[in-house]
Amino acid sequence: MQMFMVLGVALLSLWTTSGQTLNPGRCPVPLVQQGFDVPRYMGRWYDIQKLPAVFQKGKCSQATYGLQSDGTVEVINQSLQSDGAVTSTKGIARVA
Repeated sequence: MQMFMVLGVALLSLWTTSGQTLNPGRCPVPLVQQGFDVPRYMGRWYDIQKLPAVFQKGKCSQATYGLQSDGTVEVINQSLQSDGAVTSTKGIARVA
């Protein structure tokens, strides 16, 4: 009986951590959300919780999205560093 419990816990832990691992092979192709309302997405968004990212090493991260006249979206990511400095990264997003 104890062996089944250990096996069950091991399988459960593998199942719950599979979303956070890198796997060999091709990257999955995510589906594009149909009917996405771009203007509704614009504005400032705050990170409540996130996975580590090379371009956001600080805390209190936020992203500001702004719709441009040519249909692209300006993206500004900001985060607070441990020394109190605010770092900022600016980019442009467009529909592929």
